Amino acid sequence: MKKTKNNYLNDLASEAVIDKASQLHEIVIKLRKTEPFSKLITFYQAGNEITDDVLDEVLNQTDLSRDEIDQFKQLKDDLEIDFQEITKMDEDWVNQSHKSYHKNKDLYFYYNQIKNFPLLTSAEEIELAKRIEKGDLEAKKRLKVLNRMMISQILAIMKYKGCMQ
Repeated sequence: MKKTKNNYLNDLASEAVIDKASQLHEIVIKLRKTEPFSKLITFYQAGNEITDDVLDEVLNQTDLSRDEIDQFKQLKDDLEIDFQEITKMDEDWVNQSHKSYHKNKDLYFYYNQIKNFPLLTSAEEIELAKRIEKGDLEAKKRLKVLNRMMISQILAIMKYKGCMQ
């Protein structure tokens, strides 16, 4: 399969995300070794909410440099990772995430390609159905593809919302 510009850009973006996740992971592993951060995780696991102010206060109590704290905050924001996900970051977190990405790379690419594709309106669906009744094979093919895309979009939303594993 010939690599298009979009495939290439998608691969670059994905590798950049993995790189950022690896950087964040390194900082989190360093943080987990500090007493203030360990206490914060325990506080969170007891059902307490961790606000940005609380996180800032704890970060300032650790032995991280100002640059490392700023990098941590930037990476956390860039990757849209919440504190719950940070508490899951153990020694093997990046390896598992990296394996998951490569295992599902084609699926991720497919979702990226279809997520902005417009679904059919009711009128368009009726029009395609009428064309199919008249024997239009192109309309039948288009409806099949669009139905698969709709199902994929629904599944992606369900997975994102935590309805599926």
